[in-house]
Order: sequence, then C-alpha cells, then structure tokens
Amino acid sequence: MTITPILREPPLRWPVSSQPVTSLCLAVFRVVLQGGGTVDANATYRPPPRARPRKPSSFLSNPHLVKLKPIPLSDDSSQPQFSLTPSQSPGPTRIMLSELRTDHRIPQDGRQIGIAPTLLSFEGEGLFSFEVIYFPLYDTKGVKTRWRPTDLAICSYRGRKVRHSVATRPDYKSAYLCDLIRNEWVLDAQDYDSCYGRFVNDNFTAGTINCKLLPYTSPDTGEAEVWVVALPGVRILPGEKLYADYGKEYWLDHLPDLPAAIQTMCIQKYKYRHSELTKAGLNPDDSRPTSAPSILPFLRLSHPTLARPSLFLHEETVGKGNRFRLHMPQSPQPNFYYDSHLSLADKRSLLRTHLRTEPLLQLHLQDSAELYNVCSPDGSCGIQLALLYQILHPDDWTEELLSHDSSQPYLTYRPRGPGPTDLPRMLELLQTMITSTSPGSHVRDTLQAWHQGLCSTPPSSRLSSDQYLEVDEVLQLIPPHLSASVFVELAYDPIDTVYHQVWSILQADTHFPQRLGYFSGDELDQLLSRPIRVSVLRGSHYYPFVASSPQLRAWTTAAIEDQINCYLPTPKEFLSPPSPPDPCSFQQVPASELMNLSARFPIVLPSSPPLALCQWWACCSIAAA
Repeated sequence: MTITPILREPPLRWPVSSQPVTSLCLAVFRVVLQGGGTVDANATYRPPPRARPRKPSSFLSNPHLVKLKPIPLSDDSSQPQFSLTPSQSPGPTRIMLSELRTDHRIPQDGRQIGIAPTLLSFEGEGLFSFEVIYFPLYDTKGVKTRWRPTDLAICSYRGRKVRHSVATRPDYKSAYLCDLIRNEWVLDAQDYDSCYGRFVNDNFTAGTINCKLLPYTSPDTGEAEVWVVALPGVRILPGEKLYADYGKEYWLDHLPDLPAAIQTMCIQKYKYRHSELTKAGLNPDDSRPTSAPSILPFLRLSHPTLARPSLFLHEETVGKGNRFRLHMPQSPQPNFYYDSHLSLADKRSLLRTHLRTEPLLQLHLQDSAELYNVCSPDGSCGIQLALLYQILHPDDWTEELLSHDSSQPYLTYRPRGPGPTDLPRMLELLQTMITSTSPGSHVRDTLQAWHQGLCSTPPSSRLSSDQYLEVDEVLQLIPPHLSASVFVELAYDPIDTVYHQVWSILQADTHFPQRLGYFSGDELDQLLSRPIRVSVLRGSHYYPFVASSPQLRAWTTAAIEDQINCYLPTPKEFLSPPSPPDPCSFQQVPASELMNLSARFPIVLPSSPPLALCQWWACCSIAAA
C-alpha cells in the first residue's frame, strides 16, 4: 500500500530496509496531528522550512546604516509576484516612456529619470522614472535590510543657498524652497536647470507618496545636501510618477492660492488645526488677511481725479450696560462712498443697508460663569458640550439648565450612590459621533480616547492638553439642524474690575457655518429671532450660558441705529450770531462832555511799591543765590 505524505517539497524515496523507524513514526505522527491523510512508507520526513516572519512596512530614516546592494530584478527572476504595498495605490499614475524627456542642462546624478507633463489637476511638469526602483525591507532570510541614504538616492535637490531669514521675508517669492539646515539655510531651486528634484510633486491623495526629500550630510565633504530618496518596500515601476510630501509649513504659505477642493484635501492630509492657521497669519476660513497698505502708491504719479465723497467707518462700540455690546472693528476698506447730493436721511438709509447686508459686526457678551461646572473641567468639556446640545431641548435649554445644580456636572458617568448614571447613553452617542467623523482626524482620535477611558474600570474622562477640541471641531459633532451659538473669550480685552468678568465674542453658529466672528445685521436679527442656546469657551474650558434672545434682538436692532447715529450724527442747531451795531445809531458826544466825564471818573493808577521794600526783596534774592 502506497501512502502519500503531506510535505512542502517532493519526497525522497528510500528502500524500506534502510528507512529509519523514527522517521516513519514522525511522518505518521504528523499526519495524525493534521487530521488525516496517507503516509508513504518509502518516504523520509523532512521538517518544512521555517516561515519568514511578516513584519509591517516602515521607512528607516537613520542615516548611519550598513550599505547593502539591492536585489536585482528581472523578468526571469524567481522572486514572488509583486503586490502593492499599503503605501501605494494602483491609480492612473503611469505614463508611456516615449513621453518622458531629459534635459542636457540638468545634471544626472542618480537614477534614470525624466520630465513630462504632470498628471495632477494643474499646468506644470512632473518627475517620472525610466526604470524599476525597489529596495526590499527584508532579505531572503527575513532579516530587516538597512539602507544608507546614498543607496536610496534617486536624484539630488540643488539650488541657490539662501539664508532662512531672507527666504521668510514677505517680499521673497519662490515656490521651490527646501530646508537645507533648519532655521539657517534653504535651497532655492527656482532656476529651471538647477536639478531634477525640483520637478517632484506633492499629492494629497492617500497612498500615493513613493519617495521623500531627505537632508543629508556627505561623509566625504561634510557638506549638507538634500536628496530625493526612495522608500524601502515601495516599488516604483517604469513610467511611474514620483511624489513626495512637501510638509505642513510649505503649504501654509500656499493655502490661500489653492482651489477650494484642493485646499480641503490639503487640510485633511496634513490635519491643520484652527490654532495653526491662526498662528501662521491666516484667517479661520484659510484665506490670507489683507496686507498692510504700502507706501509705493503714494510715491507714484497719478492723474488728478475728482474725489468722491466718502465716510470713514472707524472702530465703534455701542454697549448695553455690562452684559452686551455691539462692536464694529475698522474694516480693511473703511471708506463708505455715497453721492454728494443725497440728504442726511438717504445717507443713513444707505449706511443702514450696508451694515445689515455686509458681515462687519461683532456681538460681545459678559457672562457670570454661574454654569462653569456644568461641563466637568477635565479636558473633555468640548465633548460634554456637544453631548448637551444633543441631549437637552433642541430649541431652548434654559429651564433644564436652571433646574440643575450648577456646582455639579450635568452628565454623570460615575455612580454617585444609588442614583443612575448617563454612561450607557453617553457611550451610544459617542459611537455615533465617532462614525460621523473622518478617519485619522484629530477629533476622531480624541473621541476614541475618551470612549476608551469611559469603558475602563473605573471610568475616567480626563484628556491631555493636546486632545482638547477646537471650536470648529466641537461644531462638527453637533447636527446642523440644532441651534448652537459658541462665544470665545477675548483674551486681550481688559477684565471688568467691578464685576470681574471678561468679554466674549460670538465666534460661530450652526445656522451660519460660513461666518466666523463677523456677522451682518440681518444675520444677527435672524439668529436672535428664535431661542438660542449659547455656550462660552473661556481659556480652554467650554460651558453653557443662558441668554434671552427676544431682549437681545430688540437691543441689537437699537444698537445698529446707534451705530448709524455715531457715523452720521444730526447736525446741531447753533444760535445765530448777533448782528453788528449800526454806526448811525451812535450819538455824537462833544469833546467838552468827555472832559467832564474824565473829571467825574478819574483813572487811578496802582501805586508802585516803596523803594525800601524793593531793596529788601533784592537782598533776600541775593542771599538765596
């Protein structure tokens, strides 16, 4: 009877007489363990080769590595079939080799690469590969391969060396700057024939990056250089385009110039936060603020033109006691033009339309912080506030908040005695919030960290400072049909020394997601026409606030009229000056009568001080000197 063994390679047949008994027993024992099969009595058992350990793909950025030669690739090689790694995606990123070209003016100091029109949605050129570029992560024995930057080099990035202080000046314009020595030197590859590395593009689509810009110090010369290097474990095929990350700091300078769709992809890739955009000098909507006026237009000769009458809209604030105020900061274009023949009423009507249609107004309030502890100040207050917006009444939460003990958090995730907790409901809402956010975003990571803390024993809701949520992230967790108005503390506004309160500004509202801090008069009127649910961000802590929208709406309407009266006041009615006297009405007085008047009313001159008194004062002055 012939029994076929279960082996990974063809069995070696030996005569039964020379077959060791132990080998046959091992073969039978292996079949029994595997649950069946047959055993060949003439076959010897060999243990299967040890499986190669499977390790995750990662890029090794240590420059002090041992130099190893890459494994050659050919069509007749016995290597396993290639499959895309997690860092690649099989998109339309290849081009015919005949479309690639080289420039004899550019030095070729690396791999065989060429230039062709880019595959991205802008006009320009990109860098492509003529050959297969692949550096495996592990060798044939399963040991991790370590590569030097010179082995991974595809091409160099060369250009003119510029001081970092010069390159960061507003008047220095270049889109080809790359850090050579951080905060000291940068390379400017603005010249077309400087290097091939200047043609490497960035790609905001996930899984398309296949190379990297790497600063490197040459061991031979000691000079700092920048090279475009391949990523180990990522195979670049002939005709494939090279993509490298430019970095967060690079795109901060170019975000306002990108199209809206590309701008959104860039922000999602590099995960910019609102504070990073503000620190970089950008507006909350990622646009660049208006630059300061230059002196050059005043030095240029211009043809004389007739000046149009205008009204300068300076910074003005109208207050209502110590609770609310309407503030209009000076806009970048503060001149309000009108026709000279208009009456005062027409000018006011035109200015009223301007204030009600343009987002120029800021609404400020002062709160007493009575509900400060309604959201527990443990770093998760932003998530707790988003939960309150969903749990409480969708229009007016005044009654529910005032009936609650303001010294205790509203949501109880820890049992306090025999009473119930809100933990099951909170976990259910948290799971819904997590699924509604983008994977890998900061807000999802924070939600998952808080969810994990609540599921621990005992539950914990404390988050670190880098996990605090920004205002726009909190609004992402609130459904758009719910009413939510978030005020932010004015950090640089002086504290009220009487009531010890600070002013806060209406930063965002769910009904007007496109507005950040600035609203028009009609938008404020529409916002206050319904019950509002107000919350405040003071420092890094969120908490709700109770406000009466009908009273606030009536006051806001009156405040806009006060603003108009400040800019176009009613002229005061001055008293008409008295008319000069008529010379003909004067009576002629003879000279003899004038002499009699002087005799009746003699002019008495003040007598001079005695001489002795003058000498006494003179002696005192000399003695004092």
